[in-house]
Amino acid sequence: MTGIYAQFPRRRQLRYLYSVIAFALIFLGGETWAKWWPYTEKLILVISSQSWTHHSIFDSASRAGSNPSLSAGWQFLRAYFGALWIALVAGLSIAAGIQALLPRNWLIRILKRSSESRNSFVGGLLSIPCMMCTCCSAPITRSLVKEGVPDSSALAYWIGNPTLNPAVLAFLAFVGPWQWVLVRLVIGVILVFGITILVAKFGSNEGSWNKKNLNKKQVLPAAKQQLPVESSSDIQALPVRYLKAWIHFAVTLIPEYLILVFLLGVFRGWLFPFGSNLAHWGLAVIILASVVGTLMVIPTAGEIPVLLSLASAGAAPGILGALLITLPAISLPSVAMLGNGFGWKMVSLMLGAVVIMGLASAGLLSLIYTIH
Repeated sequence: MTGIYAQFPRRRQLRYLYSVIAFALIFLGGETWAKWWPYTEKLILVISSQSWTHHSIFDSASRAGSNPSLSAGWQFLRAYFGALWIALVAGLSIAAGIQALLPRNWLIRILKRSSESRNSFVGGLLSIPCMMCTCCSAPITRSLVKEGVPDSSALAYWIGNPTLNPAVLAFLAFVGPWQWVLVRLVIGVILVFGITILVAKFGSNEGSWNKKNLNKKQVLPAAKQQLPVESSSDIQALPVRYLKAWIHFAVTLIPEYLILVFLLGVFRGWLFPFGSNLAHWGLAVIILASVVGTLMVIPTAGEIPVLLSLASAGAAPGILGALLITLPAISLPSVAMLGNGFGWKMVSLMLGAVVIMGLASAGLLSLIYTIH
């Protein structure tokens, strides 16, 4: 940090300092408000009760197998947004801070390593304390990609947030069988720290923001690559820049996000048709669960009541294993929010990879139950 400061005049050094302090306050405040404090309280409650008191978010829409309904879509949207709005505000605030406040070359130094495996490792590691669901981590990921962070780092951060969320793993450990925790951890680590490397390699798209920003950095003078507030004449301009970035994210992401959540609620009965007759379903339902699980949207830990309900209905371990990964890891709204960032080829490959890992999770959980 000292080396970076030394190459700039004192006034610009102060802008560095104030902008980084402002981002740190936004990040710590947002995470404490939306994640760390609420999950601490919830974990204490779960430990004391050894039970999960929340109902499945899907129950707010309609029953499995029911016909599409606008009323169901509205009820699902209300329930989902009510459970998520604080985390969404925090995600948008952090995303705006990355774009408007953080020195761009710091992000590159932190998240760009000597190999793709190290890029993925750092991105996944940084995702663990954030604990965002896939939709709330999408704005932050979008901002990282736009700032030129390597694809493997950004993918690992995006998928790592919901998949390796330590709070959810702790909840699962107290209210579910140990097999669920083991499978979630094993498949999650492979997905976040391994599969994202392959997706980044084979899904690279020259039209993505990432590549455009990297190309720009190659032709810009070095001094203009350092600070995202180069055009600001003084420190007082930082709040305005931040507010503009926040509004931009909100206007470009929230409308499509709400529309897709509403539509998923409308078609919930068809898209998530798992009901009380699961004990009689065969192998096809495991494939179906792996596919539809990637499309449906849930808040953080929203997979827990779904899994508990399906288990009590007699669902096979394969179904539970598939949904254990695919429900939290990715969703249609989060894919839509990042399609123009990573490029549609990459997000499509990531979607397919989660489906495959859902099948792997189904197989692993079934095997463990068979052995025991």
